[in-house]
Parts: sequence; structure tokens; C-alpha cells
Amino acid sequence: LAPLAVARATYAGGCLVLEAPRTAPPAVVEGDPFDRANLDSALVVRPVVFGAYALVLNKFPAFADHALLVTAAPVPQARRLDRDDLDALHRCASAARGLGFYNSDASAGASQPHRHFQVVPGPSFVGEGWDEARPPISRDIEALPRNPWRWSGRVPFRPVAQTLPRLAGVAHGVVLLPPRATFRVDFSTDGAFADALLRAYALLLHDLDLLNGESHNLLVGRGWLLVVARRAREAHNVDVNALGFAGCLLARDAATFESLLAPGACGEVLRGVAVAASS
Repeated sequence: LAPLAVARATYAGGCLVLEAPRTAPPAVVEGDPFDRANLDSALVVRPVVFGAYALVLNKFPAFADHALLVTAAPVPQARRLDRDDLDALHRCASAARGLGFYNSDASAGASQPHRHFQVVPGPSFVGEGWDEARPPISRDIEALPRNPWRWSGRVPFRPVAQTLPRLAGVAHGVVLLPPRATFRVDFSTDGAFADALLRAYALLLHDLDLLNGESHNLLVGRGWLLVVARRAREAHNVDVNALGFAGCLLARDAATFESLLAPGACGEVLRGVAVAASS
């Protein structure tokens, strides 16, 4: 599939900005478009992965090879994620050497009430002014202090929440994760890697006061997990899902595209849709 009619893209102010003019709205599908019986066979990559999910190409991709991980069961999108969800999303993101993300509800950017996650391969982020096969946020996470990585087989993994200067003013938290292989060797008595993911997610939900199903975005890379608390879907005429907090914003017209190139504009949009960080 070709990316979503992107007219132009550029990297400015720490953000990959894409212009994709609005087109005619997609045809309405009766019922649940993510029900297995309604999935477009031409888009299905694998009908069953990890036992309880299907991997399909996104019908309206923002990037090349943009895929969806969809639950086989009709699980509500807004229900809190479990260890299997986190494990499946992390496996897909790691295999794609890219980004996995989740929009918890409409305010966080979700378009369907049936549980689904999204995956963008690393090479798909390469564009004008950005030649790295990863989302821009990865550079910021790479610069975080590595103290939370100190552990051993005698000291079970415990997540440590950190924050990113790029998201100053935004209620968020990021946890650095141990490599899967290392976890299997060093933490065999401390549960599976999925348990480490669940601990990290639960810590961030607690710290951000999101334990009652409040709107949020989850972003996952091979070595990290990020949660952002949301309060609105749109700000300054920009519709924002989890990709925005990965450093990628989509403008629907030329004027908005130009406005996002101004210094500080991307950060202003993100602060407009996120819960404000507590002082």
C-alpha cells in the first residue's frame, strides 16, 4: 500500500511533519470492520499471530508498511491492556525494528472501538531531513540516564519512570526495558518478559493517575515503553494520536503544515492535547 497521499514531509524542530490533504471520507463498513469475518483478505498479513490477534495492513497508512495488530475477540479498545496485549505489541515492534503504539480511545486518537494496536517499521520513518530508521523520539530516549539498567539475577527487574525534556509540560513517563534474551537468562525466577512489560505499564498508569481507564497513549520500542496522558484529540487544527508523541505530526492542509514548521509549534500542539504535567 502507498502511504496516505503524503504531499510533502520534512523534519523541523525535532518533529517529522507530513502534509496529507483531506480526501473523501472512507466508505462506511456495516458492523465491526475488525471482526475476523469483515477483514479485507487483501490486507491480511497473518490471520493469527500470538494465538489471539491478527496482523493486517492499515487501509489508510500514514507510513509505508503501517500495520495493525487486531484482537480476534471483540475486546473494547478502552479496556486496560493486559500482559498478552503488551507482549504481542512489543514482539511486533521489535520484529519490525520500529514503533508499536496504542490509542486508548477517541480522545487519544483511536478510530475504532474494537481493540487494535499499530506498528510502523523503522525504515518507514526515513524521510526528508530525517535519515534514521526509527522515530524521532528514539533519539531522546537514547539520551536518558542508564542507571535504571543496573540489575542482576539476584535483583529482580523493577521499572523506574523517567521523563523526557522534549515532552516538558506533558504528563508522561518512560521506562527503559531489559532485553528479552537477558531477561530470560537473568530473571527466570521473576516471571516472563511480559511481566516486566506489565510492571512498567502499571507503574506509569499509577504515576499518571490513569488507573480508572482515563485516556492515554502507549508507545513501545525494543528497549522502552512510554505512556502519555491525554485530554483532547486535536489542537491547532492538528489531529494527534500516539505518533505525535513519537515525533510525527500529520497536517491536513498546506497552511497547517507551514505553521508546524515554526519553532516550538510541534510542542505547542502536543501540550494542547495532553494532560499538563504536575509541577
